[in-house]
Amino acid sequence: LAIEPDSSRAHLRLGSLYLKRGQKELALQHLERAETLSPEDVSIVNNLGTLYDQLGKYPEAIAQFNRAIELLPGEPGSYNNLAWLRATCADGKYRDATQAIKLARKACQLTGWNDFSTLDTLATAYAADEDWKQAASWQEKALDFSPPAQRADLQRRLDMFRKENTSAKKIP
Repeated sequence: LAIEPDSSRAHLRLGSLYLKRGQKELALQHLERAETLSPEDVSIVNNLGTLYDQLGKYPEAIAQFNRAIELLPGEPGSYNNLAWLRATCADGKYRDATQAIKLARKACQLTGWNDFSTLDTLATAYAADEDWKQAASWQEKALDFSPPAQRADLQRRLDMFRKENTSAKKIP
Protein backbone atom coordinates (compact mmCIF):
# COMPACT_ATOMS: atom_id res chain seq x y z
CA LEU A 1 0.00 0.00 0.00
CA ALA A 2 2.93 2.35 0.58
CA ILE A 3 3.95 1.82 -3.04
CA GLU A 4 0.47 1.61 -4.54
CA PRO A 5 -2.16 3.08 -2.16
CA ASP A 6 -4.99 2.63 -4.66
CA SER A 7 -4.43 -1.08 -5.28
CA SER A 8 -7.69 -2.91 -4.67
CA ARG A 9 -5.78 -6.22 -4.55
CA ALA A 10 -3.48 -4.92 -1.81
CA HIS A 11 -6.47 -3.71 0.21
CA LEU A 12 -8.23 -7.05 -0.37
CA ARG A 13 -5.22 -9.05 0.78
CA LEU A 14 -4.64 -6.87 3.82
CA GLY A 15 -8.34 -6.92 4.69
CA SER A 16 -8.40 -10.72 4.36
CA LEU A 17 -5.36 -11.04 6.63
CA TYR A 18 -6.96 -8.81 9.25
CA LEU A 19 -10.14 -10.87 9.00
CA LYS A 20 -8.21 -14.11 9.59
CA ARG A 21 -6.53 -12.50 12.61
CA GLY A 22 -9.89 -11.42 14.03
CA GLN A 23 -9.17 -7.72 13.56
CA LYS A 24 -12.56 -7.01 12.06
CA GLU A 25 -12.54 -3.21 12.15
CA LEU A 26 -9.24 -3.06 10.26
CA ALA A 27 -10.53 -5.71 7.87
CA LEU A 28 -13.65 -3.64 7.27
CA GLN A 29 -11.62 -0.53 6.52
CA HIS A 30 -9.52 -2.29 3.87
CA LEU A 31 -12.28 -4.39 2.32
CA GLU A 32 -14.57 -1.38 1.95
CA ARG A 33 -11.70 0.56 0.36
CA ALA A 34 -11.02 -2.37 -1.99
CA GLU A 35 -14.69 -2.43 -2.99
CA THR A 36 -14.63 1.31 -3.70
CA LEU A 37 -11.64 0.79 -5.97
CA SER A 38 -12.97 -2.36 -7.71
CA PRO A 39 -16.74 -2.61 -7.15
CA GLU A 40 -17.17 -5.51 -9.57
CA ASP A 41 -14.48 -7.80 -8.13
CA VAL A 42 -16.43 -10.81 -6.85
CA SER A 43 -13.69 -11.88 -4.42
CA ILE A 44 -13.86 -8.47 -2.75
CA VAL A 45 -17.67 -8.52 -2.67
CA ASN A 46 -17.72 -12.05 -1.14
CA ASN A 47 -15.08 -11.20 1.47
CA LEU A 48 -16.98 -8.09 2.46
CA GLY A 49 -20.18 -10.14 2.71
CA THR A 50 -18.43 -12.63 4.97
CA LEU A 51 -17.16 -9.82 7.19
CA TYR A 52 -20.60 -8.19 7.38
CA ASP A 53 -22.01 -11.58 8.41
CA GLN A 54 -19.41 -11.91 11.17
CA LEU A 55 -20.19 -8.38 12.34
CA GLY A 56 -23.90 -9.18 12.55
CA LYS A 57 -24.71 -6.83 9.68
CA TYR A 58 -26.96 -9.40 8.04
CA PRO A 59 -28.83 -7.20 5.55
CA GLU A 60 -25.49 -5.90 4.26
CA ALA A 61 -24.07 -9.43 4.06
CA ILE A 62 -27.11 -10.67 2.14
CA ALA A 63 -26.86 -7.71 -0.24
CA GLN A 64 -23.16 -8.41 -0.86
CA PHE A 65 -23.71 -12.11 -1.57
CA ASN A 66 -26.64 -11.35 -3.87
CA ARG A 67 -24.50 -8.79 -5.67
CA ALA A 68 -21.70 -11.34 -6.06
CA ILE A 69 -24.19 -13.78 -7.62
CA GLU A 70 -25.36 -11.09 -10.04
CA LEU A 71 -21.77 -10.18 -10.97
CA LEU A 72 -20.64 -13.76 -11.55
CA PRO A 73 -23.53 -16.25 -11.61
CA GLY A 74 -21.22 -19.21 -12.25
CA GLU A 75 -19.17 -18.74 -9.08
CA PRO A 76 -20.28 -21.33 -6.48
CA GLY A 77 -18.80 -19.58 -3.45
CA SER A 78 -21.33 -16.77 -3.58
CA TYR A 79 -24.26 -19.20 -3.55
CA ASN A 80 -22.61 -21.21 -0.78
CA ASN A 81 -21.96 -18.15 1.38
CA LEU A 82 -25.54 -16.92 1.07
CA ALA A 83 -26.94 -20.41 1.65
CA TRP A 84 -24.89 -20.79 4.84
CA LEU A 85 -26.07 -17.42 6.14
CA ARG A 86 -29.73 -18.24 5.31
CA ALA A 87 -29.44 -21.63 7.04
CA THR A 88 -27.52 -20.59 10.16
CA CYS A 89 -28.02 -16.86 10.79
CA ALA A 90 -28.05 -15.97 14.49
CA ASP A 91 -30.96 -13.61 13.81
CA GLY A 92 -33.98 -15.73 12.94
CA LYS A 93 -35.57 -13.09 10.74
CA TYR A 94 -32.80 -13.64 8.17
CA ARG A 95 -32.97 -17.44 8.21
CA ASP A 96 -34.80 -19.00 5.28
CA ALA A 97 -34.32 -22.76 5.01
CA THR A 98 -36.15 -23.04 1.69
CA GLN A 99 -33.94 -20.43 0.08
CA ALA A 100 -30.85 -21.94 1.74
CA ILE A 101 -31.60 -25.33 0.18
CA LYS A 102 -32.13 -23.78 -3.26
CA LEU A 103 -28.89 -21.78 -3.05
CA ALA A 104 -26.88 -24.72 -1.68
CA ARG A 105 -28.16 -27.02 -4.42
CA LYS A 106 -26.99 -24.44 -7.00
CA ALA A 107 -23.56 -24.30 -5.35
CA CYS A 108 -23.36 -28.10 -5.41
CA GLN A 109 -24.40 -28.17 -9.06
CA LEU A 110 -21.70 -25.64 -9.94
CA THR A 111 -19.06 -27.73 -8.14
CA GLY A 112 -20.13 -31.02 -9.73
CA TRP A 113 -21.65 -32.43 -6.51
CA ASN A 114 -18.19 -33.37 -5.21
CA ASP A 115 -17.09 -30.42 -3.07
CA PHE A 116 -17.29 -31.15 0.65
CA SER A 117 -17.93 -27.52 1.60
CA THR A 118 -20.97 -27.04 -0.62
CA LEU A 119 -22.31 -30.48 0.33
CA ASP A 120 -21.89 -29.58 4.01
CA THR A 121 -23.86 -26.38 3.40
CA LEU A 122 -26.60 -28.35 1.67
CA ALA A 123 -26.79 -30.74 4.62
CA THR A 124 -26.96 -27.80 7.02
CA ALA A 125 -29.71 -26.18 4.93
CA TYR A 126 -31.77 -29.37 5.16
CA ALA A 127 -31.14 -29.42 8.91
CA ALA A 128 -32.43 -25.83 9.11
CA ASP A 129 -35.57 -27.16 7.41
CA GLU A 130 -35.65 -30.01 9.97
CA ASP A 131 -35.36 -32.60 7.21
CA TRP A 132 -32.92 -34.70 9.21
CA LYS A 133 -32.86 -37.64 6.80
CA GLN A 134 -31.74 -35.42 3.89
CA ALA A 135 -29.34 -33.56 6.20
CA ALA A 136 -27.65 -36.82 7.23
CA SER A 137 -27.55 -38.12 3.66
CA TRP A 138 -25.84 -35.00 2.30
CA GLN A 139 -23.50 -34.80 5.29
CA GLU A 140 -22.34 -38.36 4.54
CA LYS A 141 -21.51 -37.23 0.99
CA ALA A 142 -19.64 -34.21 2.37
CA LEU A 143 -17.57 -36.57 4.50
CA ASP A 144 -16.78 -38.71 1.44
CA PHE A 145 -15.10 -35.74 -0.25
CA SER A 146 -13.60 -34.01 2.79
CA PRO A 147 -9.92 -33.61 3.56
CA PRO A 148 -8.75 -35.24 6.81
CA ALA A 149 -8.52 -31.92 8.65
CA GLN A 150 -12.25 -31.30 8.16
CA ARG A 151 -13.60 -34.75 9.00
CA ALA A 152 -14.04 -34.33 12.76
CA ASP A 153 -16.29 -31.27 12.39
CA LEU A 154 -18.28 -32.85 9.58
CA GLN A 155 -18.67 -36.07 11.57
CA ARG A 156 -19.97 -34.15 14.61
CA ARG A 157 -22.67 -32.56 12.45
CA LEU A 158 -23.53 -35.93 10.90
CA ASP A 159 -23.90 -37.47 14.36
CA MET A 160 -26.18 -34.61 15.39
CA PHE A 161 -28.32 -34.95 12.24
CA ARG A 162 -28.65 -38.71 12.79
CA LYS A 163 -29.60 -38.15 16.43
CA GLU A 164 -32.25 -35.60 15.44
CA ASN A 165 -33.57 -37.96 12.76
CA THR A 166 -33.92 -40.75 15.33
CA SER A 167 -35.62 -38.40 17.83
CA ALA A 168 -38.02 -37.09 15.17
CA LYS A 169 -39.15 -40.66 14.36
CA LYS A 170 -40.11 -41.27 18.00
CA ILE A 171 -42.44 -38.27 18.22
CA PRO A 172 -46.05 -39.35 17.45
